[in-house]
Amino acid sequence: MKLIFQKYILSFVLIWPIVVCGQTNAWKSYYSYKNISICTISNQTIVAAAENALFLFDTSKGTSETITTVEGLSGDNISALAAYGNVILIGHENGLLAQIDINTKKIIFESGITRSNIISAEKKQINHIQLVDNIAYLATGFGIVEVNPDTLEFGDSYYFGPTNSTLKVNQVFIFENALHAATNQGLFKTSQANQNKLEFSSWDQLAEGKWAYLWTQDNSLFAAKDEGSSLSFFQLSNTFQKRATFPGRLKNIFPYENGVLITVSNRVYDTDKSFVGTQTLGDLDGLKPNTFNFAANLNGKKWIGTSSEGLIRYVNEDNFDLISPQGPLLNSIFDIENLINELWIAHGDYNLFYNPYPLEKYGISRYVENQWENIPNNQLFNADSFVRVVAHPTEMGTLYICSYHGGIVYLQDNSPVMLWDQTNSGLESLTFDGPDYISIRVRDVLVDESANLWSLTGFVKKGLKKRTLSGQWTTYDLSDTVLDYKQEAGYSNLQLYNNKILFFGSVNSGLIGVDISQSPPQMKRIMGGDMGLPSDDIRSIRLDKDNRLWVGTKDGLAVLYAPNRFFEDETQLRSVVISDGGNLRELLSGQLISDIEVDGNNQKWISTTSSGVFLISPDGSQILQHFTKQNSPLPTSSVKTIGIDNATGEVYFGTLNGMVSFQGDAYAESESLSDANVFPNPVRPNFLGNVVIRGLQQNTRVKITDVAGNLVYDTTSEGGSISWNVRSFSGARVRSGVYLIFITSKDGLDSAVKKLMVIN
Repeated sequence: MKLIFQKYILSFVLIWPIVVCGQTNAWKSYYSYKNISICTISNQTIVAAAENALFLFDTSKGTSETITTVEGLSGDNISALAAYGNVILIGHENGLLAQIDINTKKIIFESGITRSNIISAEKKQINHIQLVDNIAYLATGFGIVEVNPDTLEFGDSYYFGPTNSTLKVNQVFIFENALHAATNQGLFKTSQANQNKLEFSSWDQLAEGKWAYLWTQDNSLFAAKDEGSSLSFFQLSNTFQKRATFPGRLKNIFPYENGVLITVSNRVYDTDKSFVGTQTLGDLDGLKPNTFNFAANLNGKKWIGTSSEGLIRYVNEDNFDLISPQGPLLNSIFDIENLINELWIAHGDYNLFYNPYPLEKYGISRYVENQWENIPNNQLFNADSFVRVVAHPTEMGTLYICSYHGGIVYLQDNSPVMLWDQTNSGLESLTFDGPDYISIRVRDVLVDESANLWSLTGFVKKGLKKRTLSGQWTTYDLSDTVLDYKQEAGYSNLQLYNNKILFFGSVNSGLIGVDISQSPPQMKRIMGGDMGLPSDDIRSIRLDKDNRLWVGTKDGLAVLYAPNRFFEDETQLRSVVISDGGNLRELLSGQLISDIEVDGNNQKWISTTSSGVFLISPDGSQILQHFTKQNSPLPTSSVKTIGIDNATGEVYFGTLNGMVSFQGDAYAESESLSDANVFPNPVRPNFLGNVVIRGLQQNTRVKITDVAGNLVYDTTSEGGSISWNVRSFSGARVRSGVYLIFITSKDGLDSAVKKLMVIN
């Protein structure tokens, strides 16, 4: 049977077509290289896959580089690698095939398997790639596919199931002019010259069972059979000769000149060609057990891929080192806390219904001064599923980590000090699962101007808590405000208006406000479409520089324009209406909004669970940018969280498949306009982006004239910077020459003049 794939071959030079602040590439990647699953060898270079990124280590030079979505990879998880010359073939779990020249970084994609409607999604994975005589044989979840490795054009497809049905192929191998297929239902063979090899009946089943791997040594064919808790190795000739059995779950086999490396999850067996063990690698100092993925031999050293510590260069048990690039603990980025030149990342999780199970004992990651510091779970009191990191607004090094099962971890001087839970704080566990079940689900914390720590706990009647600076806890009953606390699995983040009204969203009870200036606090909820909410399930809220509260729900966006009037009877939220091709529509209608952040220019960055990230103007009337997986280096269009460094303008996008950043043009306000600067300066002929003037204040007046005094641009800043497209009021690019930039504060008491050279 021949499977016909429609062919769309996409070739591109790996520069994303976005230019900001004079940069030809405004994106950076921050992927984790802790989980190295597979590798191939290209000349003297180890090419390793870390989930959806590549790590290349030149063993002769000791240098490394990475290739990620910023260079053009798809962002999909990698499942197979093969090398020939300077070209790498990359197979993905979703069936996508890619060809990359590691010298030029040019990538070609072939998505025929991915797009096929006759193959179910779970069968599209490319499990192995075998290169023989300018043909790449793909072992997939449905059969074998021939591909031209130069053009990526598909040829024949082979099925092995009864009556030509699909069958998962673990590996395809060519030996003595015959195709061999190792599958979970047996070992199959047919001659390459067989004119009927498209028909299943023309293939011989050599053996039953689950066959995992095939290879040759000394002109003999060998095969590995998965026996469950052990592996059996056979030499294949006219008969099957069982040569050895090893305990363990097979991860990889690597034949080399003097023997075979057999990798199971907790061991690497180094054997000679007769499968007599010469060395066994077990637990390595500092390495988590049961994390081996593969072992390779090159230049007298072993190169071991692990799922916890990345790639290991191994000489002996006293001489090995970790050589993966720095990165966060995981690619799963659930929350970003952005301080000045510093990032904190939580790697926990809960699903759409705020369920943290299966509980994942992941830690947190910190990025400072271009270095990653990873704090594992066992240093954080073994709490589960960290979903938020919050920095104290005035005390450097003091942070709070919210666990969605264990409480709050308190950090001083950036180091864990204690865990607050039901035994030593006012925090409470949910109770309706019985007294023996403890689960303290803290979504967010916030520190007010009086240094009180406020927190929110799901599934608890008194879910709002306050901890004073002296350590006294006070609890507040939410049962009169939420519809049913036993149904409130979680809340949105907290926002504090004017140090008076604490706002948060709920799953079922809409937007909730608590006036903490009163005793007892006054509480109110707003619910329903007639009150302006697209959904009563609110996931993210954010106050902007104009004190407007932006509310992201499960089904769209709304704005509370006057938070100070929240407790008045007629208070409602409003949708944001934009013009789309002459038609009016509600901004982000129907989108599940996961995060809202406000940059230095009062612009809103909004992430969604299916449509990527939007940058909208301060009043919401314009969509300024829209990034998705298809038009940017985002690894997925489902974006979980956003972080903004207002000092540098860098905007971080966290997904469950990794983190990338975009160089924005919004910056924090400056105390003095004398700090204002202009870049790039000079503007050169090949520059096609915007000139950015930063170091401003909110409502700063900026006028740009030529040396003759003719006005070419006039605007007022929304925050700490403005951008100019180097065009005059007519829309034409200004002429070459010197331009004067007059900067004046809102009250007129502070001013500055800057010069800009434009060269066309």
